[in-house]
Amino acid sequence: MASLFRIVIGLVLRLGALTGLIATGVAGYAAYSINSKRKRDLIDDYFITPYELKVPHRDIEFQSDDGLNLKGWLFENSDSDRLLIGLTGRRVGKDSLIGIGTGLWRSGYNVLVFDFRGRGESDDGPQSIGHREMADVLAALRFARKRFPQYRLALFGFSMGANLAIRATAKDPAILAAMADSPFTSIADVMGDVFARMRLPAAPIVWLARKINQLLYGYDFGADSAGEAVAYIAPRPLLIIHGAEDSTTPAHMAATLQASAGPSCELWVEPGAEHCGVYFMNRERYVRRVAEFFDRAFADEVTGSHANQSIDKQSPAES
Repeated sequence: MASLFRIVIGLVLRLGALTGLIATGVAGYAAYSINSKRKRDLIDDYFITPYELKVPHRDIEFQSDDGLNLKGWLFENSDSDRLLIGLTGRRVGKDSLIGIGTGLWRSGYNVLVFDFRGRGESDDGPQSIGHREMADVLAALRFARKRFPQYRLALFGFSMGANLAIRATAKDPAILAAMADSPFTSIADVMGDVFARMRLPAAPIVWLARKINQLLYGYDFGADSAGEAVAYIAPRPLLIIHGAEDSTTPAHMAATLQASAGPSCELWVEPGAEHCGVYFMNRERYVRRVAEFFDRAFADEVTGSHANQSIDKQSPAES
């Protein structure tokens, strides 16, 4: 009996060690995936531009704090003092925003879109899913304020860009409003959802991935939380758009963000739409609804109904 007991204990220990090795491998790969660079290919050089659409624009360039040159397009309306800055998803360039960007330009707005580091025409550099790219957002805001000090600013973004739009707006009280399409509460939450769907023990693997990420890449991806930051946008307006069938960032994350944001947040969940797919369900309706949201936001700012706050004044969660 004692011999059998020792055999069972040995098997359990071996199984535990194997499980630990597998969990560490999965967590390590997850951390690597977050920080991996997209391999540049033909779409970085061959892409649709405003020229094909006969839309007047200006090529712009500005620099991030870590010395990267970032390139973009500016669609100008000389009669407007309202500037919308567009933030792309993780793996795409500024041309992915050419539809909504020119649509909002036709609606009377100045619109700035740009390539994040390592995408499109911008310089290569360390990448992540919203941590390092925050420096690029801040650079775009600095550029806009220096070049156009008379402009009032708002943000719109998709996926990673949506997460960044929420976090940047929470941090900066001078940003008057934000639209976030297919946002996620945090990378840790997205990772946990993926592991849960794979029937893996999500909580310990995510914890391990955060520790590995801190060790290898120098930051905690769990701290880049739109879920925490969104509470500090109110009373400024926020529009969250999400596809009900989103398989990348589940729609329940949009509901969580709205609940934390409070009554100044509008939520539009589109039946049948996938990740960042609401625009493609009905382009005209999408542009109209987003433009009307920003129209109301800027009008409310003129009447003084926004009493701006920022996360810097309220919480150390975003640093």
